Amino acid sequence: MKKVSSSLKAMFTSWKITLILLVHYVILLAAATFVEKAQGTAMAREIIYNNPLFYLLQFLLILNFCATAWQTRLWSQRKYGVLLLHISFIVILLGALVTNMFGFEGIVHIREGETVSHMRTTEDQRPLPFSIRLDDFKLVRYPGSHSPSSFESFLTIHTEEGERSEHIYMNKVIYEQGYRLYQSSYDADEQGTILTVNNDTAGTGITYAGYLLLLAGMLLTLADKKSRFRQLAKQLKQVTPLLLLAFLPTLSFAQKAETEHLLKNTIPAEQAEQWGRMQIQCPTGRIEPVGTYTDKLLRKIYRSDTFEGLSSEQVIIGFLMNPSY
Repeated sequence: MKKVSSSLKAMFTSWKITLILLVHYVILLAAATFVEKAQGTAMAREIIYNNPLFYLLQFLLILNFCATAWQTRLWSQRKYGVLLLHISFIVILLGALVTNMFGFEGIVHIREGETVSHMRTTEDQRPLPFSIRLDDFKLVRYPGSHSPSSFESFLTIHTEEGERSEHIYMNKVIYEQGYRLYQSSYDADEQGTILTVNNDTAGTGITYAGYLLLLAGMLLTLADKKSRFRQLAKQLKQVTPLLLLAFLPTLSFAQKAETEHLLKNTIPAEQAEQWGRMQIQCPTGRIEPVGTYTDKLLRKIYRSDTFEGLSSEQVIIGFLMNPSY
């Protein structure tokens, strides 16, 4: 019996087991992401998140983190940062478990002028403790194009305390009585909106608390003078100057070859200037020369109007001529 107990203890305190469990967890999360993108959140919940094996994996991870922290006696060794990291992982996993077990999500479809007080879930319609009226829906397109750049809804939220107006769009979330509303889609005739509604107050709170503990653990680990990170940083400071001196001739030669190759893969300055005089419509709708637009692009990615003696027109047209390089 003692041999079995010691074997189980050794297994759950093994870093190899930790790595194996984490790899499986990451693979399942990645698979859930693909399923959610292809067939929706409901299918991802049914296949992966609400699968008993997924719950078992999370339980084993929590057990492994607890056993490892106890085995290494992090508290007695005053490794508070590492201990907080273990605790944060446990709290984050518990938050995910609470979300999977008690959280729910659905959609609300509203036409302009219509009022809705329920959401559609995978099981059935679920009543909401408030109602939503769609006053107006707007679809904004890129200038000179039919491609949508953004879509937004102007809503009125009715509650027992009264009503209020809300403006919701892609990166704006509305919070109401523990529910979160997101702008997710719209009707083809642009007369209706589709909102995603999520209710997961407990799971979200626990998960955010885990993230805060994770941040605190990382900061404490970085501040610990005896941590492995600080030791590696000191070694790196000693080695870096020697590496730079050793590779400086090679770097100089490589930079020279790179510049020569760059000059061979662009057009002459005169031709680039002629191309830069052409008029285009930028994403904001303004008509301007190509050169003005390429200047803005190069400043955004390089913080300068020139690169290695080349104009912005030469650089951008070089991208178009030889994108692989």
